[in-house]
Order: sequence, then structure tokens, then C-alpha cells
Amino acid sequence: MNYTVSIIIPVYNRQDVIEFCLDSIALQTFNQENFEVIIVDDCSTDNTLSILNNYKKIKNLRVVSLEKNSGSPVVPRNKGIELATGKYIMFVDSDDIITQFALEELSNMAAKGDADFVLLYPFPSGRKRFTERYINFYDNIETVNINSDKTMSDILFRNVAIFNFYKREKLIESGIRFNNLPLNEDLMFNRFFWLVTTNAGLVGSKRACYFAPPKRPDSFSVASDKSNITLQLLFTIFDSGIAIEKKNLATERKLVKVINNLIHIFIDAKMDTITPEFCKNFNNAEYLAFIKTKLLPHPNWLHENTKIFLSKVLQYAII
Repeated sequence: MNYTVSIIIPVYNRQDVIEFCLDSIALQTFNQENFEVIIVDDCSTDNTLSILNNYKKIKNLRVVSLEKNSGSPVVPRNKGIELATGKYIMFVDSDDIITQFALEELSNMAAKGDADFVLLYPFPSGRKRFTERYINFYDNIETVNINSDKTMSDILFRNVAIFNFYKREKLIESGIRFNNLPLNEDLMFNRFFWLVTTNAGLVGSKRACYFAPPKRPDSFSVASDKSNITLQLLFTIFDSGIAIEKKNLATERKLVKVINNLIHIFIDAKMDTITPEFCKNFNNAEYLAFIKTKLLPHPNWLHENTKIFLSKVLQYAII
């Protein structure tokens, strides 16, 4: 089937809410022939899987169970990307709901200019710290080139991963996936997708939005060891940036902006941990060449703490 969109829902122990989420998708004005729903169950221990296997209101619904619990939405989402066949991919959290016109309006916007990325607004409630960032934007923005439209570029740069249209071809070409660390996976995924995006649109209609309730602590069984998490995040940033640079999928300015922003976020409150011993972990020829040739030549594009960190790496990480 040539679906317009594949909707990917990671789920773990959501027997109380998953039907509300699915019902909001089943009630869409968008023809069900045009979308598929892929639910990836992370070894739920309650009645979630039984509910999913008996749900009949969505025509093209697949339920996939992981062999072992992964502890976060990352592995289920990446599995969904692997299985998806639609032109676009949309990620939905299992306790969120969308208004009935959302898929129709997202699809219409995506068709205007063959967008790589289309954003859908959250309704300003529930997770206030997240939703309040959109309070000044309620008009549609038809597909524009984000390299020349600062407003649209800034909105996408700050966005999170749920309820947007991502062109699947871009994900396949770039190899962008959610990182396997239980921290900031949405942020890193979206930053890197922004990096390879050219054309984007925004659905600003209040009749087409989604509701994101406050997150419950049991939404996923996260029990991860967070030791060395900063180090692993930095490795992921460098690896992803180098991979995109090798494929020539982004301008140098955009590439430096993303790498700088992510490094700044993850080391801002941890500068006292950037010791010579810490820097020696970056004793990697590709990392050092990337720093020398792509990042430090643009000091005006870098935060001060990013420059300090990169300079220390070059000083102490000796091949």
C-alpha cells in the first residue's frame, strides 16, 4: 500500500488510556485507506496487549511486540521507523489524543510544496512548560524554505517529536534515529532532522491540534544506569554530525548550529567535569578532524562553553 503516513505509537502498560488515543485516530476525517498505525509494545505486563489485539476500529493496524523490555520509547520508535511504509512518519505517545481534522490538515499542508517536515500544534494545556512555547503562533505557515525563513526555522528547531509529519525518505537517506540513551531523545532527533530539512510547513488551525497530558511516571519502565550519560550523549552528537556531513545533507552553518546547540545544552552545567581525563575519551581521529575543520573555524557560531570544551578536547585528546 502507498500510505500517506505511518503512525508509530510506542506503548508500555497503558491499558487505561490506549483506547482513547486510538479512538482519536479512528475518528479522523482523513480516509483510513491513506494511513497505517504501527504500535510497538515494550513488553507490557498489564492488559495493554490484549486490548490492542482486539481493537478493530482502525483498518490498517499492526501490533508488534519487542522480545525484551527496552525501558524507553526509543527502541519502539526506531522499530516503527524500520517497519513504516508511508511517505511520512508521525510519532504519537500512547496517552495523547488528536482532534478529528489533524491528519487531514497535516496531509494537505504536506502536499503544498512537498514538505519534508510539517508541525502540528499542541493544545496549550497539560505540559505547560512544553506547550507555552507555541502560544504566539496560531496561523498556518504554508510550506516554506527554512533556510530563508527564520520564523519557521526557529519554530521547528525548538519542537519535539510527537504529532509531526517527517518525510520517511529523509530519515532513510540521513540515517537519523532516536539515540539509545534515556535522555533528550526527542531533542536530538528533532535537531538533526531540522538539519536535513529544506521545506517545512505548520498547521496552525485550532481545530487541528493535539492534547498532551502531564506525563505519568509509569509511562515507560525506565531503569537505566545514567553514569557517563554526558559522555555517551557527546559521542552520539559527534557521530551523527559526522555522518550527516559525510553525506553532504546540510549546510555548514546549519551543521555547526546543531552541534553547538546540543553540546552547549549537555555541558553547560557540567563544565567542572571537563577534565583532561574526560577529554581523553575523545581520542578519535574523526572527532578531532571534525572539531578542527568544521567547528572551531567558526567561533562566532559557537557558545563560549562549547569553544572551551572543544579546545580542551584538542589539547588533551592526543592520538
